Amino acid sequence: MRKTALTDAVLCDAVREMVTGLIDADLGGNIVKKRVALPWKTVRYRKSAMRVKPKTQSRILDAVHQTAEDLRRLGFIDQRKLRKFDALCLPPIPPYDGEQIKALRHRVKLSQAVLASVLNTSASTVRKWEIGEKHPSGPSLKLLNLLDRKGLEGVL
Repeated sequence: MRKTALTDAVLCDAVREMVTGLIDADLGGNIVKKRVALPWKTVRYRKSAMRVKPKTQSRILDAVHQTAEDLRRLGFIDQRKLRKFDALCLPPIPPYDGEQIKALRHRVKLSQAVLASVLNTSASTVRKWEIGEKHPSGPSLKLLNLLDRKGLEGVL
C-alpha cells in the first residue's frame, strides 16, 4: 500500500462525513458505499471489533479522535497533528465559585498574594474571585483546575 500525504481538505471532508453519520461500507471487489452508521451495532475493523459507543462527552469528538488515531496508525498524519486532535477531546473545565477558590487556597495553604503570584494575577483579583465579584476564566481557570487536581507541584 502506497502512503500519500493527507491534505487538510481531505481530512475536513472525512470529518464532515463522520459528523453527518456517513461511514464507508466495504462491499468487496474494491466497491465502497457510503451508509449511515447505527450507533447500537458493532462495527468490525479488520480482526478487532470496536463498539460504536462514545467514550467522551461528545460523540462527534470521540469519532474525530478515533479517526485521527487510525490515520496516525496508517501513517497519513504525524504525532504532532494527533496531539492537536487530542486537544479537541479534552473535557471542559468546570467553573469555580468563590467558596471553591477559597477552600482550594486553604487546602494548599497559600495566601491570596501567593496564589495570585502562582496564577500570574493580582492579589485583588483573587480577593474579588473569593467574594464573588469576578469569576476566573481562560488561563487562570485552567491553572486553578490544575492546582485542584494535581496540587501545587503540578503548577510549579
